[in-house]
Amino acid sequence: MDCKQIKELASILEKASLTYLEYEQDGHRVVMKKEVPAPQVQPMVSQNAPTVVNVTEEKTVPPSFTGTVVHAPVVGTLYTAKEPGQPPFVTAGQSVKKGDVLCLIEAMKMFSEINAPCDGTVTSILIENGQLAEYNMPLFEIEE
Repeated sequence: MDCKQIKELASILEKASLTYLEYEQDGHRVVMKKEVPAPQVQPMVSQNAPTVVNVTEEKTVPPSFTGTVVHAPVVGTLYTAKEPGQPPFVTAGQSVKKGDVLCLIEAMKMFSEINAPCDGTVTSILIENGQLAEYNMPLFEIEE
């Protein structure tokens, strides 16, 4: 294989938009690889999309709690009832005893019962059924 043939193979590699070329003839083997830069991602802008100028970020202030706050011990999907269609374990304004089930959190096909840490009244339910609960996220507030 001579230089002219190798140049022809290089030309084929370039013109055909190939990144890899392997050629063998008469016991001679040529392998060519071309480095391709990662594509630059351009945000897509719709022709009909409104233009936003001067967007201000809203700062959320964490709520202040006066009662006992029950936090999520794990990350998972929260369920307010034992099964779909059944009434919730607790509702806002309901009295609970220490150990009563407040909700279930499913993490990796395992269900964890979240229990009331004290006697009192559920004053706030801070998460909705089916919502993802983050670790240490406030779920309920109980006034003793």
